[in-house]
Amino acid sequence: MGEGNIDMYIIISAVIVGVFILFGSIILGKYIIGIGENNETGIYQMVKIDEKNIVILDTRTGQYWEKSILENSSLKISDKETDKYA
Repeated sequence: MGEGNIDMYIIISAVIVGVFILFGSIILGKYIIGIGENNETGIYQMVKIDEKNIVILDTRTGQYWEKSILENSSLKISDKETDKYA
């Protein structure tokens, strides 16, 4: 066995290990993404009925809750001339 054969075996071994790491990463990534799709984010919808009422709908169970929108009376309305951000 010459020095060239040992170098070739090291290169082939490194390529094989790299391919296994690549495929393992792809399989693990697909598994993690599959778990993430099963979470419960986005199951609630907020539907505006009119200016004073909204409905919160649970799309998974079909339950809903009616809520009224309270006017924010502490909001200060200023003139555009005095407010530099208006």
